[in-house]
Amino acid sequence: MPCPLPRLAAAFALALPLAAPAAAQPWPQGARLEFELGGAWTLNNDVRIPNPGGTRFDLQGLTGEGPDLFGRATLDYDWGRHGLRGSYQPLRTGGTGTLPGPTLFAGSSFAGGVPTEGRYRFDTWRLTYRYTLWEGESFRLRLGVTALVRDALVELRQGATRARDTDLGFVPLLHAAAEWRLAPRWTLLAEADALAAPQGQAIDLALRAAYDLSDRWQMTGGLRMLEGGADNGSVYSFGWFLGGTAGVAARF
Repeated sequence: MPCPLPRLAAAFALALPLAAPAAAQPWPQGARLEFELGGAWTLNNDVRIPNPGGTRFDLQGLTGEGPDLFGRATLDYDWGRHGLRGSYQPLRTGGTGTLPGPTLFAGSSFAGGVPTEGRYRFDTWRLTYRYTLWEGESFRLRLGVTALVRDALVELRQGATRARDTDLGFVPLLHAAAEWRLAPRWTLLAEADALAAPQGQAIDLALRAAYDLSDRWQMTGGLRMLEGGADNGSVYSFGWFLGGTAGVAARF
């Protein structure tokens, strides 16, 4: 079943300016540093390596549903209608379970019904340029592009047998961000980095709220969703993760 979240988030973002109340303060400029921490749940994580030739299995059966520790560090710099963003988002899961049957993974054979340790890593570094397409007193819409570098790993261990597959690669994504001032101190944030192709897709959505403690300090909290993977001549790997985070940000 296709994920409905991207369509819901897009519809929500388009509806924001229609209901936006008035607000007097200008949108902040300069630098903003934010740290988030929370937990992520694995909704599914299907793997077949090599593709073709390997055995398709659900890595979630080994690592569990979570929650697993999840975080993000983001540095923004805005000037005029332009903005740059750098971010680091680690995502790691691990656990022990049993495979449903004989499994061929990354050149090694694993037996079914035997305790097997699984590890998964999907760390990303991103650099985003975005441009303010529309800005009002209480709503701002920004569009741009993101250069993403991923550091991914899938690993299985069963007794003395160990196999792993790593992937360090570059992915270009489209970026969209909408900000809606609900009240003088409250802002609703909706953001997306996404792109789809026949060989795979990547969708990273966030829906969060921010509360201004002062002109400099801000508290944030909300949901992040990551879905995507690749289906090419060497790898089949698709995962879907939902996380909740709370954070603190400082402007300077």
